[in-house]
This record gives sequence, structure tokens and C-alpha cells, in this order.
Amino acid sequence: MLKAKVKMEKIKQLHAELSTDASRSVADICNAVGISKSTFHAWKDQIINYRPDDVVLKTIRDYPPLLPNADAPVDTYGNFINIPIIINFEKECKINKKNPHLSHLFRLCNAANMHPDTIAETINNAKTAFMEFDTVYHRNNPTLTNERYRKVLRSFLQFNGIIIPNKDPVLHGGSDSQGDYATVQLTPTEVERVATIIGREKGEQFEDLFRIHHEAFPRPQTLHSWMPVVEIKHVDVDGKTYPFGQTSVFEKKQHKHYNKLILHPKALDIITKYQGKRIIDVSFRDFITDYSAVLKKAYYEIGKIIEDQRYPKGTEGWLWFNKPIYSIRHSAAVQWINRTSFDVNLVATMGWEKPDTLTKYYARISTSNIMEKGICYYCSPPSVTSSQPVFCSAPHALAWIHGAKR
Repeated sequence: MLKAKVKMEKIKQLHAELSTDASRSVADICNAVGISKSTFHAWKDQIINYRPDDVVLKTIRDYPPLLPNADAPVDTYGNFINIPIIINFEKECKINKKNPHLSHLFRLCNAANMHPDTIAETINNAKTAFMEFDTVYHRNNPTLTNERYRKVLRSFLQFNGIIIPNKDPVLHGGSDSQGDYATVQLTPTEVERVATIIGREKGEQFEDLFRIHHEAFPRPQTLHSWMPVVEIKHVDVDGKTYPFGQTSVFEKKQHKHYNKLILHPKALDIITKYQGKRIIDVSFRDFITDYSAVLKKAYYEIGKIIEDQRYPKGTEGWLWFNKPIYSIRHSAAVQWINRTSFDVNLVATMGWEKPDTLTKYYARISTSNIMEKGICYYCSPPSVTSSQPVFCSAPHALAWIHGAKR
């Protein structure tokens, strides 16, 4: 971590470099100042807000266009962010503490070759632009998700007073993660294998992060900034006492605190190491990039996805490949539903606003679950077991995880 004085000095240097020549690459400027690319991006807001002697900063145009021959001003990112309607949209987002995601909006306008003023005139113009963008965006890979682009376009339209019909077929507000993802889950054996692979590839800190993530399933932004405070509790099962952890996270998306339980002894030992401090200390951009990459590598290695194979949206492979971090939330949801005799109402209290959200998007109750009702691998084990254990209650799941048998 740079000291505040050194950091400010480097921001001044960075300002000077940008003011002198904004056409240079990000890498060249970073080398001149002595900072990494990730630091540059992390400091962007501070660079923009830094105005010595009211000198207006130039900007780095480091977002490549999807359509290289688009008309100005949607031909380059540098031109795009100086459009008045975009400047006003960015200001409004900052006032409301929202990320404007201008790079996504730029790519959309660029690929559609349509001025944002034109897009903001009518809902039909916006839908036409989005469909044009979608054609370019999926030209080489039809499995890519366009959710983040659709959402920023919706925000832009709402800022300009455009009413978006409920359940609009083009600009709907739903998630691309909808589909039959009930089988997106890691068995206890697979959790161990993924943890081992992550530890081998990225080191102990990322392995710790994964083990905690699969127990507590916070959203990525929350996981990145979370400083867990864990209370160790105990429960008696058949005369033996077993420890478990209770902690809480605040999900900004829902503006709500959720209590979490940590049952697995490895995860419990690990999370106590990070009592009151962050689990991972890198920029959010680096965290997402590195964590996604190592998770995807692990999924390849354990056979969840296959190299060079494309998966259609709505299938299990699509989620493992396109949303490797988000898949952990799915897997953890299934794990907790199996630990509580499929009690979605109880599990929903640990991370979802409504139980139907949990069953619709994360862990649909299937006919096999109906036949497993009443089975508990601790107190009433089946004669033929599967790789995914189920339990009548969380205390019995805890006892079984500790190796106990009745």
C-alpha cells in the first residue's frame, strides 16, 4: 500500500502525463509514472477530479470500438464521453452513487453506429440500437452474455425519461442467468478439488477466499470488500458438541444485512484468520479477473466444462463458462438446501429477498428432491448413496461433515 503522500505525488505525475499527451498508451504512461495498469484504473476518478489550476484533463481512450468504422462521435471512446448527453448522464449517476458504465454504453452506441441523442428519442430507437449491437457483439461468439449492456441502456433510457414496458422482449430487466441451472452445483468432493486447484494456481489467499465463498455465498462486490466478524457457536448432536460460525454481510444491492452460517471446519478455521480484515487485498478489477480465470481453470480440470466447446444459454455449461464466480452462489444455494431438507424458506433468509427467487433462479426443487425428502446421511442414510449428501437439518449436516455417524 502506498502512503498517502506518495500516492498523491504519483497522482500529480499521472495528471501531468495525461495533460501533456493523452494519445499515448496506458502502458507507456504507467511506466513513466511507475504504477501498474490496475492502479491506473483504480485511480481514474481521483485523476478526473484532480484539477490543479483548473487545468482540464484529457482522457485516455483505451476502450477499443466494436465497429472500427463507426461515425463520429461514437467512433472512439474519447469522443463519446464528451457528448453532452453522456456528460449529464455520468453526472447524474455520480450524484446517485451509481456506476455509469460508460465503456459499455460506448460499445453499444458504437456497434449500432447510432448517436446517444438518437437512441434516447424513443423506445423503438433504443431497441433497434440494441439489436444492431447484439448482432455485432455475438458475431464471433453467440454464447456471450449481453446483460450488462442491456442494463446500462435501460439506465440511460430511464435517465432520459423513456418508459420501458414491463417484460419488454428486447430491453427486459431480467437476468441472463435465468434458465435451468438447478444442476449447477459442486459436490463436497468437487469443492475440495476446486480448492486444491485454486491453491495450486493462485496461492493460499485465493483458496481461502473460495472456501469462505462456498460457505457464505456473498455477492462478488461484497466478498471483495468484506471484513468478516465471526462468532463461534456450538451445537450438541447426540451428546457431542460441534463448533460452527455465525457472521453477517451487508449486501449493497438489497441494502440489507444477512446472517450467514459457516459449518465446514476448514472454512471455519480459515475465516477466523481474517477476523476484522479483508480476505483479499487487490483492486476489484484484478480480483474479478484473477478469480474468474482460476475458477474457470478449475471447472475445466474437474470436467464441468470442456475446452473449445460452446454452451447455449440456459444450460449448465453456459453458467460455469460465462459466470464462473456467480456459479458459486448457485452451488452454495444447492448445498444449503440439501443441508436443510430442502427448506427454501429457511435458506432464503441467508441471502435472498424472497424464497421464490431462490427456487426460480438458483435451486429448483426437482422430482428427485421429493424422493429424497426424509433421507439424512447422518441419521437415516440410504443404502445407495450419491455424491451429493442430503440432511434433515443443519445440525445433522454439521455432525456428518465432522465425520460423525449415528
